[in-house]
Amino acid sequence: MKLLEHHDILNPELFQSSEILREAWEEVVHAIKITDWPHGSEKFTIYPESGKKRGEGNGVKLIKVPCMQALEKAGWLTESLPNFG
Repeated sequence: MKLLEHHDILNPELFQSSEILREAWEEVVHAIKITDWPHGSEKFTIYPESGKKRGEGNGVKLIKVPCMQALEKAGWLTESLPNFG
């Protein structure tokens, strides 16, 4: 998948001045870039057909797998709420 542009609407200067936030952003960009569909194709293709068998469609659950794996490998907790104590 290709990330064409991004806009930090909350605090653009913070991402430029914080090393940890820059690293986090780079990890997110990498995870997005390696997301392909079908898996292994190194492309991102949406199939408009409906009525496919389970596991063959364009569902988010299947499509997001490479992205989530890359974030987990980088040490991210995925699909969980943060623990604020």
